Amino acid sequence: MKNLLLSVLLIVLSLSLLSCSDSSTGPSTPGDDNGDVNASFTVSGEVEGNKTGFGEAYFQVLDEGLDFELYIEGENFELYIQTLGFLNANSVEARTYQIGSFESELNAGFDFTGDDDITFDTFIEGTGGTLTISSVAPGRMAGTFQFTASAYMAETDSFATVTIEEGVFNVQLIEF
Repeated sequence: MKNLLLSVLLIVLSLSLLSCSDSSTGPSTPGDDNGDVNASFTVSGEVEGNKTGFGEAYFQVLDEGLDFELYIEGENFELYIQTLGFLNANSVEARTYQIGSFESELNAGFDFTGDDDITFDTFIEGTGGTLTISSVAPGRMAGTFQFTASAYMAETDSFATVTIEEGVFNVQLIEF
């Protein structure tokens, strides 16, 4: 049920961003509240470039622990960092979290929707990184992230990798 609610919320958010975006103001820096850009990062490897986008973070405190997701979307990409199960916490805390496969606190993914749709994630051994939340204030969260993710490429029967670096965000923090 929780996953269904989160999925519906993300779909509604995505549709509202697509219908209401105004790119006439040009790019801005992470943390601006003009609704254009509040996250940025550099990607290298199978996909290259500097990316900027709009993000939000969602959390819910349940009996099992804390459920959390940072979601960022921009032109030709979606990026997420989320709990695999639940964090043993009652709130989002300013600290560094490990991103990786099943033993880590969080997993991450980078969906590239350019010429080829490719989903890179941290479920493959040898991938991972960190999410550092530097500040949490009522309704806001800021910090940095970096990780390496891979995708299986059927046409070459091999894995492609991307490295996400210099990730920064200052996003709205929403309890659901």
